[in-house]
Amino acid sequence: MEKNNYEEIVLNLYNKYSKKIVDSLINKGILFEFDYGFGSTVIENGYTILQTLLNNDSYDVKLNIGCFYYKENPGENLYYIFNNEIYDYNSARKIAKERFDKNNLIK
Repeated sequence: MEKNNYEEIVLNLYNKYSKKIVDSLINKGILFEFDYGFGSTVIENGYTILQTLLNNDSYDVKLNIGCFYYKENPGENLYYIFNNEIYDYNSARKIAKERFDKNNLIK
């Protein structure tokens, strides 16, 4: 089985979508799974690489990750990266829940 190279994946996504990634994480404070090609495993294994890329581009940012789990169906969830300068864990989770509910039309 071939090992995934998360550094290469994140670098490719950053090179392709850097303006959108900066807008999501620096201006809005959160980037969700499936935004700009970020899947759950890339978020889990690559968010520190993304933080380094942003820091190298002069953005003083501290990133963290979270996952909103839908209790009624444990297989459904939404991973996200958030900017600790803008949101704490609970605030980011609340925004992720709203996004999850909107995407899945849950009331």
